[in-house]
Amino acid sequence: AAAEVVREERGTRATLLLDDLDSELDEDRLRALCEVVAHDGQALVTTAHEGWAVRLDGLARRFVVEAGEVRPA
Repeated sequence: AAAEVVREERGTRATLLLDDLDSELDEDRLRALCEVVAHDGQALVTTAHEGWAVRLDGLARRFVVEAGEVRPA
């Protein structure tokens, strides 16, 4: 909803920063949110659970941060 408000008010798409979604939403809602963002926006989603992130293959590019370095997963 917040992204839609930005689009309507500014005429541009917002980049969403979504932290630790898998601790707040159930699997169905997570998938639905990620599908909407993947097809109609952009987001940076963080998680500490690699298994959850793997299930987003096809919807997202995954990266790993270790020892201060970012690399493709």
